[in-house]
Order: sequence, then C-alpha cells, then structure tokens
Amino acid sequence: MFKLMDNAKIRVKLVLLIFAMIIGMVLVGSMGWFQTRKAQRALDTMYNDNLNQVASLSNAGTALMTDFTNILRLIASDNTSYQMAVLSDIIEKEKNLDINIKKISTTNLGSDEDKIYASIKENITAWKEIKNKIIELSTSGNTQEASAIYSDNGDTLFRKLEASVTSLINANIKEASDVYAKSLESARQASLFLIILMIAVSMVCIIIGIVIARSITGPISTIVSIIRKTAGFDLVFDESYNSMINRKDEIGIIINSISDMRHSLNNTITELHNISGTMAANSEELTTSTAESTKSITQVTASLDEIAKGNANQSEVVSKTSEHITEIVEHISQANDATIENEKAVILSLEAVTEGYNAIVLTSEKVLESTSVSEEVNRSLEDLSKSVIKVGSITDVINSLASQTNLLSLNAAIEAARAGTAGKGFAVVADEVRKLAEESSNAAKEINSIVQAIIANNAMTADKMERAKELEAEQSSAVDTTKQAFDKIKISVEVIADKTKKVSEMLNTIDKASKEISSHTHDLSTLAEESAASSEEISASCQQQLSAMEIIAKASSDLSVMAQQLDGEINKFRL
Repeated sequence: MFKLMDNAKIRVKLVLLIFAMIIGMVLVGSMGWFQTRKAQRALDTMYNDNLNQVASLSNAGTALMTDFTNILRLIASDNTSYQMAVLSDIIEKEKNLDINIKKISTTNLGSDEDKIYASIKENITAWKEIKNKIIELSTSGNTQEASAIYSDNGDTLFRKLEASVTSLINANIKEASDVYAKSLESARQASLFLIILMIAVSMVCIIIGIVIARSITGPISTIVSIIRKTAGFDLVFDESYNSMINRKDEIGIIINSISDMRHSLNNTITELHNISGTMAANSEELTTSTAESTKSITQVTASLDEIAKGNANQSEVVSKTSEHITEIVEHISQANDATIENEKAVILSLEAVTEGYNAIVLTSEKVLESTSVSEEVNRSLEDLSKSVIKVGSITDVINSLASQTNLLSLNAAIEAARAGTAGKGFAVVADEVRKLAEESSNAAKEINSIVQAIIANNAMTADKMERAKELEAEQSSAVDTTKQAFDKIKISVEVIADKTKKVSEMLNTIDKASKEISSHTHDLSTLAEESAASSEEISASCQQQLSAMEIIAKASSDLSVMAQQLDGEINKFRL
C-alpha cells in the first residue's frame, strides 16, 4: 500500500482521501437515514395503531358516557320536548360512537386487543338494545319500568362496556409504551452504531491522511535537505534519495528535476572550471602577445619615423633633381635652336657652293665665310657635347635616385607588411613609388642611350669639321683646286646637312624625353611629399594602436584576475 501511495500522484492521493471521506459520510448518512426511517415507521405505527385507537376509544368513551347520561336524563324527565331534545342528542352521540368504534377496526389489533374489541362491540350491541327499550318506555311514560331495566341490566352493561374501553385504552397505551421503548433502544443502538461508524470512518480517513502526509512530507524533508546541500555548494551525489528517483508521483518528478539540476550544475561548474583555466591561460598568452605586439608597433613606429625622414630627404633630392633637369631641358632647347640655325647655315653653305661654280671670284670669300661658319658649328658642337655630357651625368644621378627610391619603397613595403592591416595603405603608396622609380630608371637609361648616340655623332661631326678646315687651307693655298674643293665641300656640306638634320631630330627626341623626365620628376616629388605625409599618418596610427595595445594589456590583466576569482568561486563547490 505504501508503495502504491509513493507512486500515486498527489491529486490521486487527495482524491482518494476525499473519496474515503465521502464514502464515510455516505455510510454515516445512510445509517442515520435508515435509523431515522425506522424510528419514523415505529412512530407511525404507534400513532396509527395506538394513539389513534386511544383517541377513538376516548371519543367512544366520551360518547358512551354522554349516552349514559342522556339515558338517565331521559328517564328522569317527564317533559316531552326535553325528552325529544335528549333523544336527538342520543342519536347524534350514537352516530359518533359508531364512527369511533369503526375507526378502531381499521387499526392493527393484537389478539388480546381483538378480543377486547369484540367484547366492546358485543356490549355496545347489547347496550343499544337496552337503550332502545329504555327510550321506548321513557317516551311512553313508563319511566319506572325504564328505570328498573336500567338498574337491572343497563348499569351493569355500561360498567362492563366502560371497563372494556378502559382495558383497550390501557392495552394501546402499554403497546405504545413498548413501541416507544423499542424506538428508544433502537435510537440508542443507532446512535452507538453511528458513533462507532463515525469513529471507524474517521480512523480510516486519519490513517489514509497519515499515509498520504507521510508519502508527501517525508520526501519533502529529503528534498529540503538536498536543496540545502545544493545551496551550500555540495553537489556530491547522495545515495539516500536514489530510491525516490523511480517514484511516479510529483515527488518523483521534483526529485528527478532536482537531480537533473544538480547534474547540470555539476557539469556547468566543471565546464566553468575548465573555461576559467583556459581563460587564465589565454589571458596570459594575450598579455604576452600584447607585449610583443606593443614592442613590434614601437619598432614599426621608429621605422616609419625613419622612412618619413628618408621621404623628406628624398623629396628634397627629387626637387633639386627636378631643377637640374629643368636646366638640362633649357640647354637642350638651346642646342636644338642652334642645330636648326646650323641646319639653315649648312643649307646656305650648300647654296653658296653651288653658286661657287658660277662665281669663282667669290669662292675665297665664301670659303672664309664657310670657315667662320664651320668654327661656329665646331663651337656649337663642343657646347652640345658638353651639354650632352651633363645630361648623361644627370641621368646617372636620376638612375641612382631611382635605385635608392626603389630600395626605400621595398623597405617601406616590408615594414607595411609587418604592420599588418594598419600598413595596407602605406604598402600601396610604397608600391606606387617603386613603380615610378622603375619608370624613372628606364627613362634615364633611354636618355643615356640617346646621349651616347649624340656624343658619337658629335665626334663624327668634329672629324668632318677638321676635314673642312684642311680643305679650306688647301683652298687658300691653291685656287686651282677650288672646283675640286667646292665638290668636296659640297659633299661635306651635304653630309653635314644630313648629320645636322639627324642631330636636330635627336635633339627633338631628347627635348621631349627631357620634358617627360621633368614631368616624371615633378610627379616623383609630389609622390615623395605624399609618401612623407602618409608615413606621418601611419606613424600616428601606430601610436593609436600602441595606446589600444596598452588598453588590451590592461584588460588582459583584469581578465586574468577575474579568471582567478572565478576559479576561487568554483572551488567552493563540492563535485
């Protein structure tokens, strides 16, 4: 039974208790109703069979007494009217007597009562006969004879009848007393039975209540003990409540829920312990990494400062280079103009040679003029050679600057790669500077090639000019050879014109290239300035990152302290 109570739901237990109480109340109520109905039937029997008989007998006795009195009055009176009134009353009372006697016959009579009732009916019949004789004699005036009949038979019969009625009344009273006594005894027994039944029902309800209370309060005490252990950080499994886990009632559900909660807490605390250890280790690693990152950022910041200084120097050098290139461009433009003039002079010389065929006299003058022009051309060629040599030296400087710029851009790209995400923008700028440096180097190489070609052509032109001098000397010494000299001069002038044209074309090319170099140098100067500004911005960003790293280091230290505090709190639990 206790096992069933342990597995039953609380609502089932309460319903069982209420059902037992209802059954007990129904039993008590049924027994009370049964005993009440029994007492009611006894009272009905006593009323119908006894009290009604007594009432009817009392009425019959009263009517009989009145009838006896009226007979005496009738005998004693001579007045006819009075006798008629008495006679009318006698008839009415006789009817009343008959009605009451008849009522008695409708009740349940015992054997003794039935004999008495039969005697009463017999005596009433005899009384009526005597009464009728007395009435007849009295109304006819024979009162003495009527009085004699009454005295001889009527009085005795009346006494017997009165005794029979009294005897029947006493019998009914005795029977009513017996019924009443039985009713009292039955009521006493019913009360005793009801008391016993109520005690039994109460005991059953109390036992069921105790069993239910025991099945609830006992496990609740265990649950309270488990909850107190849990509140005291004790999560060690207790075998004492292992048997209650298999219960099917609400207690079992609560025990299972608490067991699951303790198991979950155990797993959670274990996991938290592992997490706190991992968090402490990670915080230490983070602190170390932050320190290394701070050191790296400090180094990057120093490198960026050096790069910024180098960019500033580079910008200054590029500016000076741009100024030199501008001067070179001006010299090349002047050389180009001189070459154009030389070309015109050569054309004029060629025309003069042609005219020399027509005017030999003027040959000497033209030769002198040609000598003068040749000297000017020679000086122009010397100036051009010097300018070209300067251009070559400047291209060497540009090439050297381009190499240095390329090296600095590579170093900047390496430092930007070390800086990570923060150095991406600077890496792009460094790459663009490297490309411009390569383009500047290539342009310088092309200029150098052109300059070498110009130098070679100038050398050839110088040789020709020396030859022209020799011819002019020969023309001076021998006019006879003027025509031949003019032929040679014509040939030489044509060569000079061709070479001069080539020199002019080359100088045009050099002029364009020098202008492009000037433009690239200006762009390089702008990029150098932008690179210096970017370096300063990156340096400032690195300073911000350094501050952020210091904040991260402090947060990592705080996290390590919190992990230690968390581990201390977790160690309070008994697992």
